[in-house]
Amino acid sequence: MISVFLTFCSFGMMFLSDTFKLHKRRKAGNLFFFGGVLTLIAAGVFASLSSKRFDLAPAFKTLSLFIAATGGCGLLFSLFLSLPAVHTYFGKEEPGFLVDSGMYALCRHPGALWFPIFSCFLALGLANPELLLAAVLASLLNVLYVWFQDKKIFPHTIMGYERYQKTTPFLLPNAHSFSRAIGKKVKKQVEKQVDK
Repeated sequence: MISVFLTFCSFGMMFLSDTFKLHKRRKAGNLFFFGGVLTLIAAGVFASLSSKRFDLAPAFKTLSLFIAATGGCGLLFSLFLSLPAVHTYFGKEEPGFLVDSGMYALCRHPGALWFPIFSCFLALGLANPELLLAAVLASLLNVLYVWFQDKKIFPHTIMGYERYQKTTPFLLPNAHSFSRAIGKKVKKQVEKQVDK
């Protein structure tokens, strides 16, 4: 299936993106990152064009699409509204600063938390087995990708990240992180001068 192949390719490009950025080659890193994102979107489009469908009760389809919409909103909020998107994704230099409020008080990688909710429930709502396979695969690869970022990239590129790792869960929120997330006003950016 071409969607599975494209999903693997997309995350391969994203891994290369962060490797380039770690070696101060941000322009090449940005190109590979956006290539990876576009390839992942193409994988979803190819999968959704599949004519295969499975039987699912209309009520469950509707509920699945509602959950997918909620996940999509959480994903967009995490990646584009909680962060200064232009500087994060288009800046000539690594941001170097830490966002630890709002979604990023909930867990260190909220995008990887919302992505499977969006993609898998969208596939269920559309009753599309190929899209569901691509969504599950992409979700698993995404967890591997953010683990790589968390261990190998961000401690070297974001000031104060090692301290952030000690105070905020990796992926699954806990009671403390949830209360921090809803108890703080969301700040777009806080530049922290933290000694490593």
